[in-house]
Amino acid sequence: RMEVTAPEDYTVNGAGRKTRETHDGPRTTVVWETEHPVRFLNLVAGRWVSRKGEGVAVFHHPAHTHNVEAILKALEVSRRRFSEWFRPYPWKELRLSEFPDHATRARGFPTNIPFSEGIGFLTRRGESGIDLPTVVTVHEAAHQWWAHLLTPGRAPGADVLLEGMAHYSTMLLLEAEYGSQARAEFARNLESRYTDERRADAERPLMKILEARGATDETAVQDKGAWVMWMLDDLLGREATLKGLRSFIARFERSRDHPALQDLIEELRPLAGSNAAYDAFVDQWFQDVVLPEFQIRDARVERGAGGWTVTATIANVGGGTMSVDVAAIAGDTEARTSVTVPSGAEAVAVWTAPFEPE
Repeated sequence: RMEVTAPEDYTVNGAGRKTRETHDGPRTTVVWETEHPVRFLNLVAGRWVSRKGEGVAVFHHPAHTHNVEAILKALEVSRRRFSEWFRPYPWKELRLSEFPDHATRARGFPTNIPFSEGIGFLTRRGESGIDLPTVVTVHEAAHQWWAHLLTPGRAPGADVLLEGMAHYSTMLLLEAEYGSQARAEFARNLESRYTDERRADAERPLMKILEARGATDETAVQDKGAWVMWMLDDLLGREATLKGLRSFIARFERSRDHPALQDLIEELRPLAGSNAAYDAFVDQWFQDVVLPEFQIRDARVERGAGGWTVTATIANVGGGTMSVDVAAIAGDTEARTSVTVPSGAEAVAVWTAPFEPE
């Protein structure tokens, strides 16, 4: 319960829902109370106007209307989708409140997301691709689940349950609401940032990062953590993964025993079709540091009775064992196969295309 007195021209947003508002001359007193437990409190005030949607609201400077519709939509679909996938949202409203660009960032507190004008409201959107205000809004909304409904303990890998899961949730939502190309573009940005910012001689396994120390740790838990979860989702299947995440939140949400990354891995283990494949995945992506890098050593095409036979030799000059798709292309048409290549090895892929590849 928060009781706050402020100048009457300010709107005051706190955690939970506003249960009382009284006026005394030039000052206003408001009371905010949470209908569901919270572990963090947030207080933010401003001279705003607001736009409301279904169970959500955006508070912003009257002149900063450029991205309000995109932000409001992202907040709405995040609340709806994450409630379906992870656990119903237990609070009445999810709000986003603009603040000046003293710090270019956003922070996802329970029921209230302080959001810098410089990272969303004043950002110019490009003609194509997913825009920054939408991505940041979805990521911060995801923290309502991956921080506040599921609060990890202070243990190695904990940040993967916060930042990695928020990015993974963003990938899920972008694909569901904005299309596979939007998700792919976001995923490529994560991969590019990871390969740019990591230091191979300093990177630690996800399971061993207690707290992020520098850019290498940060990009590992956030960016690598997200696409490792995406690959695990692919290994287990979408429905099985979401089932496991729901049971994981339900198990630990009200528990005094805050979970670690190992707890999530064990929660998902029974959902794997193969224990050997699951263990190999966990060992490679959570317990180790690997980065595959593929080269096409040879490729040729031969005309046959059933089409064109494509033969390609693929080498993995990086680390880890990874399955990779290989495509023969002509214009916008392609024929694909996949091949698994261990570190330092080559594999030959042979497949047929019904067209002459370029």
